[in-house]
Amino acid sequence: MSDQAEETPLVDLLRSIPEDYRGEWETQWDEDGRATGHAIAPIGLLAHKAVDTIESKERDIAVLVVAANTMLGCYDRNPANFALARVDLEEALSKHNKADQTP
Repeated sequence: MSDQAEETPLVDLLRSIPEDYRGEWETQWDEDGRATGHAIAPIGLLAHKAVDTIESKERDIAVLVVAANTMLGCYDRNPANFALARVDLEEALSKHNKADQTP
């Protein structure tokens, strides 16, 4: 057993922030020290958007790894198949990108 504590994955930490959480802070004060200005940031919304982006990129990477392995496998067996595998790869990536852009 390791002495090192397990870390919570970043995606889980970001997803645990309530989506409607907003951070607010003072930005301006009058001469008496009273706050007269403030700013608000949609921290929860930004955290959830970051998770969505991370997960989308992880899916993209998985597709590329499979595609690269497929191409390498075709090339190792028969270099003439490499061009065909490339066309298949381009079609698969095109379909993946179109599907990923659909809301």
